[in-house]
Amino acid sequence: MLLGKHGYSKGNLPTDMIIGVCKHENCLKVNENNGMQAILQSLSGNDYFLGDYKPEGYAWEVKDMQLLDDFIPAKGKHGSWEPG
Repeated sequence: MLLGKHGYSKGNLPTDMIIGVCKHENCLKVNENNGMQAILQSLSGNDYFLGDYKPEGYAWEVKDMQLLDDFIPAKGKHGSWEPG
């Protein structure tokens, strides 16, 4: 399993924490026509396996991902949000 390859299991996965940062480059709407094919062609590695690419959903394109040395406690929310 993917989590196990990185030393995590369901029991020790960090929750309610900011574990990394990235730069948001683009937000792509998944369409039933060629839009879906275009998004899937640009995926690599585990991105396809971990994503939810249902029609009418969205796929975020990010870059410069960095895991933080010290995780930051935070109550999670759905979607994009600013820590406060």
